[in-house]
Amino acid sequence: MENNSISDADKELFKKSVGEVRKISQDTVFSRKTVQAPARPESPSRNSPKAVSEKTGDGDTGHFLAGDFLSFKKPGIQNRVLSKLRRGQFAMEGFLDLHGMTTNEAYRALEYFLGESVTQKRQHVLIIHGKGRGSGTGKPIIKNRVFGWLRQYPDVLAFCSARQNDGGTGALYVMLRKQ
Repeated sequence: MENNSISDADKELFKKSVGEVRKISQDTVFSRKTVQAPARPESPSRNSPKAVSEKTGDGDTGHFLAGDFLSFKKPGIQNRVLSKLRRGQFAMEGFLDLHGMTTNEAYRALEYFLGESVTQKRQHVLIIHGKGRGSGTGKPIIKNRVFGWLRQYPDVLAFCSARQNDGGTGALYVMLRKQ
């Protein structure tokens, strides 16, 4: 039979190698899992941006520059809610990074991510679109497209450019409708 007790010397060695330990007050863990778009996207629901886009054309994609701050809220959303979103006061429950994607890939990834986020009852997510420095034109193509797509998506209530430590004008905080 094995002896499972730890010797005093081993305990002391462990304490020296780990150092002082203190309990942290936050007991909630937030996942920053990146969601990949499926190889073959499912057919869009009637509420998806694609379905809306088929009815209205490509939508207002905007003509923003890399450093421009984006902000949008649907009618009925209070200004103080948008202010809290701007200050980063909501915990982000997921994120999507669109860096390096083509417009079509970014659209499919965004559609899939928003659908999954709504299904999983996420209300606040971060979308990283980048600043367009890698595009051939030097203009933020994905940023402008995401602006138009999010405005058309029925479950998106508001969005705005993130705080600097979360990506600044290369990312968006997005508020989704409660399900």
